[in-house]
Amino acid sequence: MKRFLLALPLVAACGGTPQNINASVEEIAKALSRPAGISALTWDAADLREGSGCVFVLTENRGHQGMTILERREGELARVYISPSWNGAKADKISITDMGHDGKKEVEIILDNGRRIYYLHDGKGYAEEDVLKYHGMTGHGRYRDDVFYRDLDGDGVEEALVVYGHDFSSSPFGAYKWRHGWTEFENSYLEEARREYELSAKSGMDALALGDKKREIRKNLLDYAQK
Repeated sequence: MKRFLLALPLVAACGGTPQNINASVEEIAKALSRPAGISALTWDAADLREGSGCVFVLTENRGHQGMTILERREGELARVYISPSWNGAKADKISITDMGHDGKKEVEIILDNGRRIYYLHDGKGYAEEDVLKYHGMTGHGRYRDDVFYRDLDGDGVEEALVVYGHDFSSSPFGAYKWRHGWTEFENSYLEEARREYELSAKSGMDALALGDKKREIRKNLLDYAQK
């Protein structure tokens, strides 16, 4: 990712010009109140909450990047949201999106490992949407979950399909539809794959055979996701 000087705004790939809230470099530095070692890599303005602009800032601390959101309060910028770090992953692309084509904006971060993270206002506050958070047993290395973004129902909006990387979950996958946040999704193919696994689990086959069956279903799901 090209790293911008803080004085340069991030060019957002969106269908319109971000709201200009006239935030200076000095104001942003003051609002971040950052200790030594934290760098603000780039920033831009967005209207994530209807009628109220914010500034999102990509920061880095000891090699770990994350997102901070600022709003103007009583004439001054104030920090209103700080994300968790991305566990060493780096931002490869940042854009302002309307994922659901519903007029609701999100900041989309595509990381260098292919993972997508969204920052939005859900009506109550700023929030992070990461499809992997819905799988509490996400693994690493060869047990890492595979995430695919595909329009699985033909409505023009990409769904997220997470194919689990290990054999300890009650299902071999999770699927989600975007409704200004991820919600559970299923189509006929996924329903059949889930049913096949559940029937296998109830069949009385031993653990090794069940593991083989789950890996077979997982391979079929990977082929389906990559078509």
